[in-house]
Amino acid sequence: MNVPSRDLVEREPWPRQVLAVEPAAQAGPQGKQFGFTELVRMLRRRKFLIIFTIMGVLAATFAMLKMMEPVYSSTAVVMVESETPDDGTGSAVKTVALAPNDELRIATKMELLQSRSLARKVAGKLGLERDPEFAENDREPGPVSRILGLFMAPEPEVGPQTPAQKEAARVAEIEAVTDRLINHVTVERVAKSNLIRVVADSNDPDKAALIANSYVDTHIASQLASEREANEKELAQLTKRVAALREDLRFADSAVARYREANGFITARPDGLNQAQMAQLSGALAQARAQRAQTGSRASLFSGPRGDGATSALLNDLRGQQATLDKRLAELSVLYGPNHPDVRNTKAQLTAIGARINEEIGRVGTGLRNEAAVSQAEEGQLARDVRALKSQSFQEIAATPALLDLERDAETGQTLYVSLLSRLKDISGKGNDSHVDTSIVSRAPVPVVPSHPAPKQTLAAAFVGSLALAFILAIIAETRDNRMRTAEQVERWLNVPALSLIPEVRNPPESDRLYDVLSLQPRSAFSEAIRTLLIELQPEAPSSGGHVVLVTSPLGGEGKRTIATSLAAAAASAGRSAVMVDLDLRKFDRVHHADPAGVADIQAYLMARVELDQVIAFDEAFAPFAIVTALGPARDPGSLIASPRLALLIAQLRERFDFIVLNAPPVLPVRDAKIIAKLADSTLLILRWGATSFEAARIAITILEGKVAGAVLNRVDYRRHKNHGNADPIHHMASLDRYYREAAEIEEEEARPRLRLGNWKP
Repeated sequence: MNVPSRDLVEREPWPRQVLAVEPAAQAGPQGKQFGFTELVRMLRRRKFLIIFTIMGVLAATFAMLKMMEPVYSSTAVVMVESETPDDGTGSAVKTVALAPNDELRIATKMELLQSRSLARKVAGKLGLERDPEFAENDREPGPVSRILGLFMAPEPEVGPQTPAQKEAARVAEIEAVTDRLINHVTVERVAKSNLIRVVADSNDPDKAALIANSYVDTHIASQLASEREANEKELAQLTKRVAALREDLRFADSAVARYREANGFITARPDGLNQAQMAQLSGALAQARAQRAQTGSRASLFSGPRGDGATSALLNDLRGQQATLDKRLAELSVLYGPNHPDVRNTKAQLTAIGARINEEIGRVGTGLRNEAAVSQAEEGQLARDVRALKSQSFQEIAATPALLDLERDAETGQTLYVSLLSRLKDISGKGNDSHVDTSIVSRAPVPVVPSHPAPKQTLAAAFVGSLALAFILAIIAETRDNRMRTAEQVERWLNVPALSLIPEVRNPPESDRLYDVLSLQPRSAFSEAIRTLLIELQPEAPSSGGHVVLVTSPLGGEGKRTIATSLAAAAASAGRSAVMVDLDLRKFDRVHHADPAGVADIQAYLMARVELDQVIAFDEAFAPFAIVTALGPARDPGSLIASPRLALLIAQLRERFDFIVLNAPPVLPVRDAKIIAKLADSTLLILRWGATSFEAARIAITILEGKVAGAVLNRVDYRRHKNHGNADPIHHMASLDRYYREAAEIEEEEARPRLRLGNWKP
């Protein structure tokens, strides 16, 4: 056995560096903040969860669509017409424009279309109590009902029913069918218009159209029947009422006639007639008085001796002749003298005319006196007539109120009679010409495509919902995922530097010793990562003596033994004398070497039974570094680790080797690593990528009292690490992996069978 001495190996004077790590912003994964970049990374990390969730939801939706029975919808549209009675005939004019009170009418129409009575009529009209889709007794049980029926007790047999019970059962079945029909029909208003949409659903497209059209037809037919019934009822009532009013009107007219006859009223308004007669008599009386005054004045003119005031046509003529004769007499007397025959003749004529004048004056005076007497008598008669008419008028005025009451009663009855008679003629003239305020705009067609389920819309909605669900599940998984994956997480959550990310070795060497990769594939990603870790540990090396590095992990199975042996191999390949000391005495796992004969167990050294040279195994053909390990399970590993001989062992190794790697037990199960860490220069905490939790790592660092040089993420899948979009620079190794290997190595590796290393340990 050849053990290289520390003095025989030329050490490279590596400069010591100081690792500066920013303090963590948060104490754990709860401090993770989801920015846009982190969100994209999260989606990439959880892509399989998202894909499987979407595929699962879509598959479940597709299966549900296949199991669901298609439902067809058919729609009939009706219009509620506005009524505006403005044609002056008493009938309503139908218009399309909405009136201010049409909102109430449309709401009422919708309630009627949704009424239970209408649904009951339609169900009876279509015989839905015999339709398996609506009749409960005729329905075939579904798969769930059949399965439940196997575990349920059979229904007890019902004995013979009475007629009343049968009728009650029949009514209950009709009501149940009506309930199901109501659930299959939807009545809704089209926006703010006066159109109403009636939608019927059914498993049969023809039945859906039939139900929708039957709803509309039955409603309109019910309205027509109701209007005809109302018209007939009103016609009978009006006929009876008109006949009664006719008798009442006849009695009222008879009462008016009898009252007039009893009170001597000739006209309908005697007070008006009396007033006209009174005015006529008063005018005649005034005229008689004027005539009497005039005749009296003319008669007074004949009161003189010669009646000089009397006038008449004859008197005027005679007086004109008399004046002419007087003038002629004066002329003849001057010419011929008083005895001339012409003078005497003229005088004789004057005497004759004077006699005639006197005679005429007497006659005229007698006539005037007679005329004055007649006028006075006529005036007296008219005055008596006026007084009698006034007395009669006063009597008639006293009797008029009762007559007016009788006449008003008769007029009121006549007005009502005429109105009812006109209404009776209108209703009688309509006959069967009835009209309702609801008209069909479009009848329900037979649907071709089912309305439910709608595969495209349902799958689209399921896809959107699955996206949301997958996103939520991804966020939940991300927030609840406390496994260490990136160097950023290590530094931020644990406040320790992430020294390296060791890749998963997919093609292990044939020797099954993973550290052989450093010699067989020196340009592989694994080799580069181990050498990177060795470089990161340089600042921790002491100024004198060998560099003692403790390798431990929070729990077992995280690859600390692999990292320990690989670090020793990397140091040896760099020209440094290296030894790996296996202090995980609680879990015996012999490190393979070529010739273990002559090598003592480390337990014997710790119990002071052998010296250092007897426990150091070195076989250059097996490993380029020395090994100190147990050859069997320890009976009391805790006492051995606490032995003072452990410190002596490490001190002796410092003098003989440049690089000492201590493989300690996991931190959480036992406290051996805490004891050993006090003897080491650097402590490495190995974390398995994607497996070690934050809590375990944090507790391990707490137990080690924070004396951790750094953490190492082991067994990293570089391709997955890159696909997750992590910000570690190491993720570029996935694309540079082929760059680090020789072409011959690549060909040899590709020709070798692909065997994934599971829980391999050297």
